[in-house]
Order: sequence, then structure tokens, then C-alpha cells
Amino acid sequence: YLKLQSHATLNHVDGRHRLASRSLTTWIMSWTVKLILAKSPALKMVRSSGLSARGKAVIVNEMAHDFLPEAPENQQGCLKMDRISKLPTGIIETILCLMPIQDAARTSVLSREWRYHWTKIPKLAFIERTFQVSNNQADLSVLEQTFSSSIRKTMYKRRKLLYAIYQVLLIHQGPIHEFTLRMDVDDFYVEINHIILHLVNRNTVKILQLDLAGHYALPLSFCSLHQLTNLSVRNCSFDRLLSFSGFCCLTTLCLQHASINVKTLMCLLSSCPLLKRLTLEYDSDILSDDEDFTIVDTIVDLFKCLPVIEYLYVPCYIVGHVVPERLPKELPTTLIHLKFLDIHRALVGHKHDLPFLALLIRSSPNLEKLKLDMYDDRDNFEDNEFSSTTPKDYFDFTLEHLNELELLYFCETDDELDFVKLILAKSPVLKKVRILPCFDKEAESELKEFIPKVLLSSPCASPSVKIIVGQQGCFKMDIISKLPPGIIETILCLLPIQDSARTSILSREWRYHWTKIPKLAFIERTFQVSNNQADLSVLEETFSSDKRERMYKRRKLFCAIYQVLLIHQGPIHEFTLRMEYYISDPCVEINHIMLHLSNRNTVKILQLDLGGRYVLPLSFCSLHQLTNLSLGSCSFDRLLSFSGFGCLTTLCLEQTSINVKTLMCLLSSCPLLKRLTLDYDTDILSDDEDFTIVDLFKCLPVIEYLYIPCYIVGHVVPERLPKELPTTLIHLKFLDIHRALVDHKHDLPFLALLIRSSPNLEKLKLYDYNGEIISDDKAFTIRFAPERLPKELPTTLIHLKCLDIHPVCVSHKHELPFLALLIRSSPNLEKLKLYMYDEYNLEVYEFSSSTPEDYFDFTLEHLNELELLNFSETDDELDFVKLILDKSPVLKNVRIFPYPHSDEEDESKLKEFIPKVLLRSPCASPSSN
Repeated sequence: YLKLQSHATLNHVDGRHRLASRSLTTWIMSWTVKLILAKSPALKMVRSSGLSARGKAVIVNEMAHDFLPEAPENQQGCLKMDRISKLPTGIIETILCLMPIQDAARTSVLSREWRYHWTKIPKLAFIERTFQVSNNQADLSVLEQTFSSSIRKTMYKRRKLLYAIYQVLLIHQGPIHEFTLRMDVDDFYVEINHIILHLVNRNTVKILQLDLAGHYALPLSFCSLHQLTNLSVRNCSFDRLLSFSGFCCLTTLCLQHASINVKTLMCLLSSCPLLKRLTLEYDSDILSDDEDFTIVDTIVDLFKCLPVIEYLYVPCYIVGHVVPERLPKELPTTLIHLKFLDIHRALVGHKHDLPFLALLIRSSPNLEKLKLDMYDDRDNFEDNEFSSTTPKDYFDFTLEHLNELELLYFCETDDELDFVKLILAKSPVLKKVRILPCFDKEAESELKEFIPKVLLSSPCASPSVKIIVGQQGCFKMDIISKLPPGIIETILCLLPIQDSARTSILSREWRYHWTKIPKLAFIERTFQVSNNQADLSVLEETFSSDKRERMYKRRKLFCAIYQVLLIHQGPIHEFTLRMEYYISDPCVEINHIMLHLSNRNTVKILQLDLGGRYVLPLSFCSLHQLTNLSLGSCSFDRLLSFSGFGCLTTLCLEQTSINVKTLMCLLSSCPLLKRLTLDYDTDILSDDEDFTIVDLFKCLPVIEYLYIPCYIVGHVVPERLPKELPTTLIHLKFLDIHRALVDHKHDLPFLALLIRSSPNLEKLKLYDYNGEIISDDKAFTIRFAPERLPKELPTTLIHLKCLDIHPVCVSHKHELPFLALLIRSSPNLEKLKLYMYDEYNLEVYEFSSSTPEDYFDFTLEHLNELELLNFSETDDELDFVKLILDKSPVLKNVRIFPYPHSDEEDESKLKEFIPKVLLRSPCASPSSN
């Protein structure tokens, strides 16, 4: 144990020396702690008081990274594991890439593992707008200090940003795959040139984004970035670049507000054979007059350089003042890969734009989406600039693959309407036409009605086209209507049947979709009805209000079931019916439902809980497709034989009345049965001299899960029970025995028989619970004489991994030996779960004179989890837990749920007291929590 306490008073020292003294104190304390930690192998706890926050941080950091082991998460007050330092390198890199570069650099203070990790990230982004600087502007020149305060601040920030870029690039390790720089250049051309030259020398950049306001002229070194796959240039000039050695890997190119010569553009595009996405923004000064190039040749040559283009964003003015007759009808190189064409500032009535638009569309046979940003500023054009021809004169072809048309800033001119009508007539697979008018909201509401009427009255090649007019918010796809049928079906299956029916109002696609779901559940408790009880009979109106309400609700429920079953389409794979109140027999309505389900013969999962002893009809035997059957409050009185449930794998009978012969017939008709639950309230066995337990288990050749009450043996004489079953339950892995009275003359031999006949048992649960937390009925406790118990079972439970006993009292003279017997006979036990009940319910003669150590003389080699419920803090219970801790070398988790106290204070004290007591005892496992 080490306690660090600092009482240094530095009030008599001035501020500067006080800070230095504190730093010195922290440094000395840190090295002192490191020395003690290095020389103290048995040290378990370190506490500090009186230290500054910085001193604590330094000391804890040193301990966490150099000496101390990882502390368990659930030990309050102890050092928790430093999760952030143990993150994989890839995750740390991803986190740093998502942060601004300044914040990424600050992560060095987190831990040693994070220190300078930011210098290895492959993604660097420097953005002037978000860059943070201090207000100290001491390093401005004399000239700069004469500028206004806003200019001084801007220049200071820009200079600091460039200095930071220099620092980062100089200490950066590893490749730089993505580099982004957004700033105003002004007079800092040399610094930008240096940065680009550095990137060229590294030759690892794949994604480069430059936004340099001030029309920065790219240097010659820029042409040597051969690894680029994505290039975005904004506010830059290509004036100095006349040739490119090749961007052979470039797939995406975006030029925005860029100045580039026509020859340079052609040279750039021709050096990008893999280019798939090209954006030429309308503010870019792209084409200039050149005597060697006619504009027509340039247009043709431009698209010759785009053999694999898939996305093209281009402004219409790129054609300049081309005479329409000089444009070719088709491009020499067809754009067969082009799927998305985005034309900016298209004036459909202009004599240049319409031919150019037709040329691009005709040369794109596989075009799937066309987006036009319309432009109608006729006041800026002379009358002779408009075409005398119509769209029909150019569009003499079919758009075979076009499925979406989007028009922005639509002005409702005759030319624009004619153009849309033409597209509708030429597009056989068109699905959506989205139109955004450029008028105000009042005019837009009128257009929403007018435009679709005009367009839909014209010929339309596609039978399923939808025209959407309105603001961009109206353009959003109706996602809920376009969900795949499988997802809609899953959603509806998770809803109550009434809510599923209400989904018909969502859209046409959802209308009556609920009538096709394969899962139907009718639960009386959650069924909703109105308060109007007008259709009750005269006799029913004489009943009490509660009874009237129940009868009205049940009648409405049966009516709803009838309606659903009559209009249901397709197979019903799962059917659930749970009635809340008593069902009188015979119940004609349920008989009708069962008959309907048997006629369909598609039900695989059937769950019936009918609130009374409903007698199953004969039609029940015809449900041959069943794989899962759960019955509650039913009776098999009328059923004497079954034609077979050949697919049934799970059977659960709760509060069910069934004759022994019927049970045998039912089980023998289920050759694939793997899970069987016979609830303790089920009246299963009647007097039958010919019946034996052996016959029952003969019907379960592949059983894997068995939940069965011990009283199933009835009044069988123990001598009549065989030592082993003729058919061994080799597949049984989970055995759940309910209400086991082990010292009873029937139950103990029956329990031994089952365990002996289950060689591969993995989980054993002995459950005895009569509805109260502590049972006062001694007939329901697990009791037997210790002297009658063997030290080990004849058959070792080598496969048993989980043992669950409910309840058990370790102070009882019978129960502790039985528990030790089971644990000793389970050498591979991994989990032990016990529901405790305290010694205050025992008589004096029931207490054991021995201790847990007298029985637990063995080691639990594989136990890794211990769970104790209703723990009462008695000495015997604490000794038992200490013993388990001492005997379990690989124990990881001990979960203790204390006995629920009415006083919260007592419970909180108990939560503190129990770990203190247990942690002081010997523990074989070094990592138990």
C-alpha cells in the first residue's frame, strides 16, 4: 500500500516561482513513484491526496503505462484499463483522419501510444477558415503593421497556416494519400510552390484538392503527380502548363473557376485514359480563341479524349458561337459508358444549345439520367440568336435506357415544355420526371397542377412515369413505398395485427399488403375495441359491466379473426391465439378457426393459450406441417390417435390435460422432436398399469432439451425403475428438472436414471419454486441423508458445463453434500448458478455441523463463472464463496445479487461490505472480477 500526500504551501513565493516550484514538485513526485513501483512487486493499491490535478495526471499516466497491470472494469476506485491506448492502429488512424489537423496533433497528450501518431496519417487537410491562431501578432513586418486590423489579422493567420503546413510536412512519416488545401493565396505563391514540390518528391498523393482563391498559377512540378486518382482544382490557372507527362491513374477530374487554355485542356484530358468523372464548372474559362483549332474540331476532339467517361458535368456555353450546321450529327467516338449527363445553363431555344444538347444525348446510347439546369434570360440575347427550329428537328432517336429526368429552374416556356414532351415520347423506360420551377411559391402552387396536366396529356412512351413538380423537398423519393416486399413483410410481422391493417393508408404499395403476411397473432389482452356495446343481446345486457365488457371484447376479437382469415392471401406459417379469460367448452369459434387452419395445411408454428380447459377438436390432428407446437390450458380428451406430426421439432405443454395413452401416441408420431417441455401444472399421467417411464423415453430418440417435472413418475415403485434406459439419450444436452424432491422414494431414483442415461449432458437445472422467494414448505426442498450419498456419481458428467440449482441453502445438512456431489462429478464445469435461501427458515435440527471445506476437497479446474442470487451475507454463504474462489484457478466473473432489502441504505452497505470481505481471502485466479 502506498499513500501520496502533499502539504506544500507556496503562498510566500511569487507567481512565477510558485509555478516553477510546483513543476519541480510534480517531477520529483513522478520519479519517486516510478522508483517505488519498480521496487515493490507486492504493491496492490496507490492513493493520493493533496496533489494538484496536473500532478495526479502525470503520476497516473506514468503508472498506467509503465508498471501497473490492467485493472478490472468493475472495481470502483481502482485504475481502469486505458482503453484508448489499446486501440488498434487502424482505428487510431481512422479517428485522426476524421479530425482537424490541429486537434489531431493535440492527441499526443493522451498517452504514449498516441504520441506523434498523427504524423503518420495518410490524409492531411489544411483549411484557412477553420484554422485557429492566437491573437499575438508580434511577428508582423513594419509594413504589415500599417494595414488595417482586419487585414493584419488575415495576413497573420495565413502566415501561421503556411508555417504549420511546413512543420507538418517536415515531420510527417509514411505516405500522404490525400492532401487538401483551401486558402486565399494573395502573395504567397512561393510557399504554395514549395508545398506542391514536396508532394511531387514524395509521389504518393492519390487525392488532391486545391482551392486557392486568387487564381494561383500551378507550377510545372504539378505535372509530375503521377499517382493521382482524384483531382479537384478551384480558382487556379493552368497558364504555365503546356504539356503533361501523364495522369495515367486519374479517374475523377473537377475544374471549378479554373483558367485553362484549350491546348492545355486537350493535353490534360488525353493524358487521362481512365477518366470516368469530369466536371467543368460554368465559371471556368476553358476555351479560348486559337487559330489552329476551330471550335467544332475542339468539341469533337474533346470527347475523343473521354472514351470511358461515366459522369459528365459540362456547361452549354462551351460551344461558344458555333453555327449549328457545323456540328456533326453524332460524335465519331460514341460515349457508350456515359450514364449520367449534367448540363448547366441550358437555353433550349438558343440556336447553339439545342444542337449541342442533341449531339451529346444522341452520342450516349446507354444514358440513364439526364439533369438540366435551365437558363432563360432572353433579355441578354438578340433575336437572331434564337433558333427557328424545334426540338423535334434534332431528336430523331429513342432514349432506350433513360429512367430519370431532372429539370432545375424550369420556366414553363413553350420550348421547354416541348422539350419535356419530346423526352417523354422518346423514353420507353422513363420512371421519374422531377421539375423544379423558378417562380415564387404562389406561382409554384399553380404550376404543380398545370405542368403535369400539360405533360400527361401528351404521348408518353413509358407506362409508369411519375411527374413531380415542386421545391427540392418534394423531389425526395417516397422511400417507404419503395421498400422491398421482404422488408415490408418483416415490419408488418412485428406489428400487432390491428396496427398492421392500419398500414393500408400509408400508400398504394402498402394497401392490403398486411393480408399476405405469414405470421398472425391474436392476443385478447392487447386487442383494442371501442366502448360502443350496442350489439349485445338482451341476456348479455343483464350481466355485470365487467362481464359485458369481456363478452363484447371477445365477440369483436373472434369477428376480427374471421375477417382476417377470410381475406388472407398466401400461406400462414405462424399462428398465435391467446385468450385472457376462461374459455367455455365447446367453443365453436375456435373449432372453426382450427378447421380453417387444417384445411390450409401451411401452419408451421402454432401457439394456443386459451385460458381454460379447451378440448382440442379432431381437425387439430391434420396439421401435418407443424414444426413448433405450444399449448396452454387445453385438453386432449377427444384425441385418441394421431396420423403423425412428422415435422414437429418443438413441443410445449403448459397447464394441459392429456391422457397417458394420448401422450405416448403424440410423442411416437414426432420422430424429429428435439425440445420437449412438460410444465408442472400439466395433468399428464393417469393411472395405467401398463405404462412405464421407459416407454416415454423410447419415444424421444433425438431429444436435445428436456423440461420435465419429477412427479411425472406418479406412484411408481422405485424397484420397478430400471438402472438405465434401454435407449440412451445421447443427444440430450439440457436437462431441466422441476420440483425435484430428491429424498422422495420416487424422485431420487428418477433423477439418477435420467442423469445416468444422458452421457453428453452439458447443462443441468434443478428447479424447485412454489411462487415465493423463500419456501416454507419443506416438501419442496432438495433433501436427503448425507450418509446415503456416494462421494462421486457412478457416471461422471464429463460434458456438463453449466449447473443451475434453485433454491439451495449451504447451511442445511442435506443440501451442501448434494451440491458437492454434483460439482465433484462434473470435472469440466464452467458455470455454477445458485439461488440461495437463508438459514433463518431452518429448524435447529436441520443445520449442518460440518463446514464447506469438509466436502470441497477438490479443485474446480474449468470454472470461470459463479452466479449467486438472493445472497444473504451469512457466514456459511461467505465461507462457501471464499472456498470457490480458493478452488477455481481460472475463475473470471463472480456475480452476486444480494437479497432485496427494503432499506436502500442497508443494500448499499452490503454492496460495499461483500467485496471487501471476499477480496481479503485467498483467490486462486489472478483475474477474477
